[in-house]
Amino acid sequence: MRLRRVFLIAAAPSILGGCATFATVRSAEPYAGSSVALQASGSTPPGDLASWFWSFDCAERCNHSIVAGDLGYTYGWRPESGPRAVALGAGINGASPYVDGYVQLGGGPRPFGLGARLGVPGWSWRDHQLYARYDIPIAGETRVLLNPGVFLHEGQSPNGQSSGSFLGVVQGVGLQVDGEYVSWTPAVAVVAGQSRRDRYGSRDGPTSSVFATASMGMTFHRRLVKGGH
Repeated sequence: MRLRRVFLIAAAPSILGGCATFATVRSAEPYAGSSVALQASGSTPPGDLASWFWSFDCAERCNHSIVAGDLGYTYGWRPESGPRAVALGAGINGASPYVDGYVQLGGGPRPFGLGARLGVPGWSWRDHQLYARYDIPIAGETRVLLNPGVFLHEGQSPNGQSSGSFLGVVQGVGLQVDGEYVSWTPAVAVVAGQSRRDRYGSRDGPTSSVFATASMGMTFHRRLVKGGH
């Protein structure tokens, strides 16, 4: 299956990354059947303490841009009753695997829905999200995507000596351009959050920070019927 080959080929660079994309902007209308989404993102420096969570070799003064990748597989369908559509998926955000569930609650020209992403237990650091999706059509097969959400990064270092969390409110805005088999989603997001860290019996923070991200997403999906997913 072509989607499986794409997933396996793309998995290696995503697994090597150790950072977070913060906002994975998606349409409120999930694609029917299987789809594979790739996203690359970069942020403005989020502050010393927040940057520490996504640094490999930095203990202090870690304020640097965060570059990350996200790779996810999703299966969507339309139930005979209840929600307009449902989508379940799994993937890896930087080095943090996750499972994801989404429910489309409204249809029409401006669909909307709610979803959640949960980090997989057993990893030293985990990412979780609660998010909403709302689409605004603008021209042809192009639409503006609004994805507000709450992002939580939490856990402890592999040696167990440090633990902490970053909790942020995210507003993602994207533009989706659908193609027959591949769709593109350039997006930006603003993140406002608080970081705290406990290590060797002392606490750093909580420290507040506001930063921005920019990303490009690419989704491989089944052939689209013109005018819908």
